Amino acid sequence: MGASGGAKIANANSLIMCLDPADQICITSGSTTANDLSYATQTGTLNDAKVGKDAAGSITAAVSSSGVFHFDNTDYITVSDSADLTFGTGEFAIEMWLKFTSFAPASDPWIATWQHSSAENARSGVFLFYSGGSPDLDWRMECNWAGVGGGTVYPAIIDLDSYISLNKWHYFTVSRQAETVLKQYIDGVLIQTTTTADGATGPRDTTWETTWPDIGGTLLIGNYRTADNHEFQGEMGPVRCYKGKSLSDEEVLQNYNAMKSRFT
Repeated sequence: MGASGGAKIANANSLIMCLDPADQICITSGSTTANDLSYATQTGTLNDAKVGKDAAGSITAAVSSSGVFHFDNTDYITVSDSADLTFGTGEFAIEMWLKFTSFAPASDPWIATWQHSSAENARSGVFLFYSGGSPDLDWRMECNWAGVGGGTVYPAIIDLDSYISLNKWHYFTVSRQAETVLKQYIDGVLIQTTTTADGATGPRDTTWETTWPDIGGTLLIGNYRTADNHEFQGEMGPVRCYKGKSLSDEEVLQNYNAMKSRFT
């Protein structure tokens, strides 16, 4: 897959989305379309012209010479709804390279980089970040909050203060290796394993579900489906999603090692 890691990337045959701004097949200078490098051809649309500009805001550069997307707290990418984005009870994994330049841009306490949504209260957030006041930052995962669809799928919270820093690249991975087991990694290291039983009591008076529902809406990369959007501010490298096959601890570390020289 060229800039996406080639043969060194684990489980490449299970990819259902791979957006890598360093690969000219994915995006070319001046383009507002990010072409999927996987077999599933999920096309991303750069909804603000500044997404992908270089750090100086060049109007002619779709990506910088370092091959990353730039987000300035007004930018985001959308991917149209697809059956590939409904995980059910099966295995899946999502990985993103992120560099935060602010944990609370414009005093916004919520930031999102992966959000599947059809409406305000019908959303599935895999990469949600909450800042209760910089430098505090939590990585939260939730699905169908506000009771849409009957409950919350795999609520999980990690306090990130000990793991990440501003203006530094980090590799985030979520891998569901069994219906009731979901793992979260940072920089190739397992940070948290969440194991839940279907129907168990969760936080915020919700009920855990092990079936990831069909949200039936747009995938938002870099923002959150609310009135004020909660856009990410910083830089983003490759975004990959696997379905039908999770990533093991060893494979997450393999993917981190395959890409780290590009970002660290």
